[in-house]
Amino acid sequence: MAIRDRGMKKWQFAFGHLELIKGQQDLWRDQERIAKPIVDPYELEEFNQRIAYAMEYNLAVIITI
Repeated sequence: MAIRDRGMKKWQFAFGHLELIKGQQDLWRDQERIAKPIVDPYELEEFNQRIAYAMEYNLAVIITI
């Protein structure tokens, strides 16, 4: 008795499944994103002054995002 193979039909869902997983990962990644905070000009100027002061006196600066 010969084995009847379905050919590419048995792999169709597996190939589509990869696209579903990637789409789901992209959706989760988008949901975890945090909107950028709005920095007013006074805060921006304060940041610039602190960086300039640190550069002038060779001080270490830690910048976190």
